[in-house]
Amino acid sequence: MPDLMPQGELSMADDRLNDRTELRMEALAQQINALQDEYRELQRTAAASKDAGTVTDPLFTEHWFRMVRHSPMGMHMYKLYPEANGPGRLVFAGANPAADRLLGLDNSLFVGKTIEDAFPPLRDTEVPERYRSAARGGIPWSTEQINYEGERIAGAFEVHAFQIAPNEMVATFLNITERKQTEMHLRDNQRRLSQLTEILDRSMDMISSSTPEQVLIYLNPAGKRLLGWGDDTDVPALHIEDVHPAWALNIIQNEGIPAAIENGLWQGETALHTVNGGIIPVFQTIFSHSDPESGALSFLSTIIRDISENRRNEQEIRRLQDFLANILDSMASLIVAVDNDGHITHWNNEAQKQTGYTSADVLGKPLKEFAPIIGKFDHLIRDAIQSGEPQSLLRQKGVARGEPIFVDIVVFPLTSSGAVVRMDNVTDRAQMEEMLIQSEKMQSIGELAAGMAHEINNPLAGILQNLQVLRGRIDPALPGNWEAAERLGISLEQLAIYLKERKVDQMLDHIHDAAMRASEIVRNMLSFSRRSSAVENSQDIVALVKKTVALVQSDYDLSTNYDFRKIHMDQQVSESVPPVICEPAKIQQVLLNLITNAIYAMNAKTYTLDAAPELNIAIRPIRGGDWVEIAITDNGLGMTEDTARRIFEPFFTTKPVGEGTGLGLAVAYYIVVQQHHGHMSVESTPDMGTTFRVQLPVRR
Repeated sequence: MPDLMPQGELSMADDRLNDRTELRMEALAQQINALQDEYRELQRTAAASKDAGTVTDPLFTEHWFRMVRHSPMGMHMYKLYPEANGPGRLVFAGANPAADRLLGLDNSLFVGKTIEDAFPPLRDTEVPERYRSAARGGIPWSTEQINYEGERIAGAFEVHAFQIAPNEMVATFLNITERKQTEMHLRDNQRRLSQLTEILDRSMDMISSSTPEQVLIYLNPAGKRLLGWGDDTDVPALHIEDVHPAWALNIIQNEGIPAAIENGLWQGETALHTVNGGIIPVFQTIFSHSDPESGALSFLSTIIRDISENRRNEQEIRRLQDFLANILDSMASLIVAVDNDGHITHWNNEAQKQTGYTSADVLGKPLKEFAPIIGKFDHLIRDAIQSGEPQSLLRQKGVARGEPIFVDIVVFPLTSSGAVVRMDNVTDRAQMEEMLIQSEKMQSIGELAAGMAHEINNPLAGILQNLQVLRGRIDPALPGNWEAAERLGISLEQLAIYLKERKVDQMLDHIHDAAMRASEIVRNMLSFSRRSSAVENSQDIVALVKKTVALVQSDYDLSTNYDFRKIHMDQQVSESVPPVICEPAKIQQVLLNLITNAIYAMNAKTYTLDAAPELNIAIRPIRGGDWVEIAITDNGLGMTEDTARRIFEPFFTTKPVGEGTGLGLAVAYYIVVQQHHGHMSVESTPDMGTTFRVQLPVRR
């Protein structure tokens, strides 16, 4: 296969022009030869005439004039007159019509003048001496006279000088301007062709051309290397099907070439088949070239670039993108990327889980439409983008799918544009921290309460003891009292009437009730600092809950104050609830306290006609069955966030004075958290209701 460019439009035009020039030169040479042959014939005729005594000057013979007059070449005729001390006077003797036409002037005006006077520009050239040599010695001379205007050839003549008789000569000249311009054009084209060939040879892309029948006629060195040959390999004639796999050939023949013929070019991704059997992905451009005269397809050319490295880079980029997306999708955090206008550019799996929207639903759309919990902090995103510094907000309140939650939001600005938003649901952690704070608070208060209880218990015991003694001293049933009254002259009956009239007996009852109440408070306070010594054993927590509910329903005070028939009570028990190691009496105390609080909250609320008090108790295993959760939910008054935060504090109560000690929930909290190493939390919405959750480990 040749390593030069095929005959293209440029080289074809040069060849045609070169052919015309060669034909003209050949015709000119034939004319000059004919002229010289005819002149030699005239010389023989003149010699014969001289022998016959009828000599005629050949310059003036009819035949000579006819030949000169009709010649297409310009002709100047000169006669040399020798000088004793000079080169001789070369006198212009005449010219033919072609000379007038070619030079554009009347040469008859110069007859009789020397060559220097007739044509002054020739005075300082070699022409006069060359002509004298031809006339005097018969030395022929040929030259080309070329006139330039800048780099352009303005005119050119080919001159031949030869002797026609002693001291007589003729100078023939032909206008070769077109030929010289053509030669210059050919040289320029050859230079450009050489530059183009060098470019093709040095190109890093494969460049080839083929016939309309798709047979390769040119392949540059880069193409040879790409196909697996050396630069200097003499590549055999190939069809394009020899260098492309079947699927790529199908694209080229059925799509690429037809499109190139119709539109001039086609571009697309194909592949090469190397001599070693390898497949190289390439990007290919096909050009069609038509004959300028007939319009028929002359040849096809193609530029092919190896995109193997691009493919590897694309695969690596996709791998890294998939890896990064996998990392983001594996995170428990909601990760969202946005552009500078707040439109979503990335949406991880956690975002989909929390919102219910897929990436296809949200990409390119405003963030606040699909993640309002983040959208309300859009000022944080703007600040991060403008400042280039991360921005964050912790423990922010929000609502997800109707449930109140706490979230941490951190915004990281991107170096290019936009930002990444990370949101973590920290509700559980916030509750645990609240519980930890509450636990530490309870522990401190418990230590304080223990000291106070001991200090209060001593005088309280004295009060109760003396109260009992006092009642005994005024009791008419005791003989000692009668004896003392008789000695003093006092009637016990009258004294009893007096005490009753002055309601002293009621006062003593009130003192007794207050002392007993204080005693109960002291016992509750002591429970904060005292570890239980009761025996723990495995308990059926479901049965324990049902027993507690039955106890609540049979309680006299509760039954008196609250009508259980108006409360809809529902118990939801999951399957396979495991038994729990606990102190049943203590856990029953906790449940009793929570249920009575729920009943109180519902009793204090006024319900509409279409609503009624509802109490729900749900029991289910959690954390893989290692824990059991008891959730007690009412639809009572509910409580504010501030109230819920303090609900487990000792002596904190929302009940009126005299109806609560403020220790019930505090004691319940300590029983669950301190004594059973469990968790206890509250969730409440004002006027909607409250849920208390008790979580107990199955084993300890």
